[in-house]
Amino acid sequence: MEDQSGFLEGLGVVSIKDIPRAKRVLEELLAERREISSQISSSGDSGSGTALDSAVADANDIVASVELIAAERDTISVEVQRCLDTASPVQAQLNALLSKTQPLVHCQHYLRWLHILSALSTRIASDHGAGDTASAVAALCDLRRLHQTAESSLTGATHLLSCMTQHIRHWSTILEAVLTKGFEETLKTLHWPFVAGSAQLPTIPSEVQATFLQQLQVMFKLQPFNVEEVSYDDVPYPLELMLQPLRKRFRYHFHGKRQTNDLKKPEWYLTQIRSWITVHSAFLKRYVQPLFTECCGSGVQVERLFVRSMIKLLIAKLRKDTPQLLAEPALLSHTIDELLSFASDLSSLTPTTATERQPLLEILEEKSLLRAWLAVEEISINDHLEKSLASPSAWQSHYGEVEDI
Repeated sequence: MEDQSGFLEGLGVVSIKDIPRAKRVLEELLAERREISSQISSSGDSGSGTALDSAVADANDIVASVELIAAERDTISVEVQRCLDTASPVQAQLNALLSKTQPLVHCQHYLRWLHILSALSTRIASDHGAGDTASAVAALCDLRRLHQTAESSLTGATHLLSCMTQHIRHWSTILEAVLTKGFEETLKTLHWPFVAGSAQLPTIPSEVQATFLQQLQVMFKLQPFNVEEVSYDDVPYPLELMLQPLRKRFRYHFHGKRQTNDLKKPEWYLTQIRSWITVHSAFLKRYVQPLFTECCGSGVQVERLFVRSMIKLLIAKLRKDTPQLLAEPALLSHTIDELLSFASDLSSLTPTTATERQPLLEILEEKSLLRAWLAVEEISINDHLEKSLASPSAWQSHYGEVEDI
């Protein structure tokens, strides 16, 4: 009864007032029924009833196939479950065996890393023993790359990483000593440093030049120099070796008890530094700068690094002499005059960029020295002023008449 009332409500017949509408609906349904009966009759008469019967038969076949597949699925599910139940003890045994073999796999992996480390170390030792330092350095670079890979993939293997680090330090120290000795011998052959003579480029034999450039390349591989990762005071390893004899000479002449270490003669060591910069500039530009550009990039200017290192010698010297200079205003004034003159000459020799300060002048900005400098200037100005005012002609007019002014 509820289905019938719902059907009528769906047709819009909800009260007795809707009886006419119900009548129309009934007539429409009867007409639809007659039309369907007519279609079925015509289909039977035209022989198309067999198509309908065929469709019904196909549907029955499909239903039967689905039921067969469902039965096969149930059979397969039962078989699979039986196989799983049978394989479950075997799976447990395999998991137990895998858990036992996993440490062996880790050990095999660990031993493989040790084998690579041992092979590289043996290769370095062999090349070093044969005197092939360049190949030994190349093998050391491979060892460094291996260490970087191990750091990212073997985070828990602290002992292996420590062993690699020790090998790298060991061979770096040995190869650095060999390269240093060979490079120093080559510098002697070049008669470096050029402590005398003019600023003209010295004549260098081609074989010495080739050896020099090859040693520079190998040293850059041993100790790479990235201008973006180093501090302002750092210099490349080869240039550091080239600076050592100059530093030694400077300390010998201007830090010890030699007559050249005269507080009254700051122009002596300033002239020496100026001479070294002038004499070595052409050699650095022609032979050293191209290789520095190749190995470190165009941002590394070897001449500027050389000048900066020379200025550091001056700054160390001035800082050492500052306590004595502060006690002698006349010596302080003379030293500052010479220093300003040197800074002016240096700017013409090696022009700085617009944003780069003159490092030599930074020491004059230190509080103690700047305060003493200002005091000396004040005394000098007052003395000059007093002498000018005490002069007999200080208050006399230098003009005959006012009109002459």
